Amino acid sequence: MKLPSFKVPAFVGTMAGKAGDFLNKRNPREKMLIIFLAAAVVLSLDIMAVVLPTFSGLVRTLPELRGAKQNLADLREDAKNEGAIHKKWEGSRAALTDGEKAFVAPNEVPALLENLSQLAHGAGLKIMSLNPAEPPKGQAGNAYAPIPIKISAVAGTHEFGRFLATLESGSTFFRVTDIRVSTNFSDEKRHLIELGIEAYRKG
Repeated sequence: MKLPSFKVPAFVGTMAGKAGDFLNKRNPREKMLIIFLAAAVVLSLDIMAVVLPTFSGLVRTLPELRGAKQNLADLREDAKNEGAIHKKWEGSRAALTDGEKAFVAPNEVPALLENLSQLAHGAGLKIMSLNPAEPPKGQAGNAYAPIPIKISAVAGTHEFGRFLATLESGSTFFRVTDIRVSTNFSDEKRHLIELGIEAYRKG
């Protein structure tokens, strides 16, 4: 196979010849200095063409490397704390489940009223009436909407206090919204009580 021939431009040969003549006219020390300077120029050009772009790319990559290193450290820390995280999650879930038990589903309202009646009887109250009231406008079907309840009863001070303490310590959450106590002329030791409380609808 015949290789293609290339013709070197005339000016290249002329420049090479002049460079050779220039070097030949120098003493050995000057020749070494010129060769060293030429090598330095070539090295500088090589650095500019190859090393600097590579270094610039490395500088741009450093923040990403630091971020990746931090992510790896976080993952390792999470792996070490997996048991504690799982335990905390289970505790939070159990607390949420227990918290939901303090609220009332719509179909549980009749049972709630029956339970209130039994609690009042157990505390010594004589219930005259116990009825759910109308919820605030626009909140009837909302999650955690109040379920107002009105209670009319006859009770002594101690019996009424016992009933309120029972409500406070029970599993269902109640908020007292109104208390009115008036004199019972037929029995001065047992007062006429009008009590407003609210339970709350489940979410």
